[in-house]
Amino acid sequence: MRRVLIRWLPIVVCLLLAVARPVSASSVLIGNLPFANTGSYNLANTIPGEFAAVGFTMGSQDFDLASATMFLVPLGGTVDVVLSSTPFPFTPLVSLTGPLSTTPSVVAGEYTFTPTSAFTLLAGTTYYLVYSPIGAQVTWLGDIGDTATGPFATDAGFFFGGTSFPGFTFEYQIEGDAVAVPEPSLLALVGIGAVSALRKRRRQLAR
Repeated sequence: MRRVLIRWLPIVVCLLLAVARPVSASSVLIGNLPFANTGSYNLANTIPGEFAAVGFTMGSQDFDLASATMFLVPLGGTVDVVLSSTPFPFTPLVSLTGPLSTTPSVVAGEYTFTPTSAFTLLAGTTYYLVYSPIGAQVTWLGDIGDTATGPFATDAGFFFGGTSFPGFTFEYQIEGDAVAVPEPSLLALVGIGAVSALRKRRRQLAR
């Protein structure tokens, strides 16, 4: 038993080194929050049965979706929020949930929604953040001309009821966690550990 442990110890150590990474805060991929409140607004007055969406295209890096935040003005209802691969008809990829998903509100402000299951935003792919009110009107608010920007994604437009409205901007923010890619040095350590264990095994068989 002791020999088995010694034999596999280099591989175990190297694997632990490869996967151990410090935990960091999520990154803002794209957004235009906080709401500047300039007095010149875009209003998406959405009633139950209607939906509105913003699109964004990922850059050259994959991210695990952490959250989506929107500046909403609810009038006593709740909302369904999904991430879709198309603006209309939208094709849900993952559902998002937050306080406004279950509790009606009349308070205007930033509402954050998190995915109900793990979801990876793939590099070079366009996604659509879609919401639809339940029970009462919910207005999506935005400063005119305040286009969402970010270091890891670009804005892909606004859609209301399946129609594109170029130049319309609404307040939102997408956050994510970078997908870890093993560094070459760590992969080399794993390889060295595997070779070392294989050599020890061959020596034992040759005895």
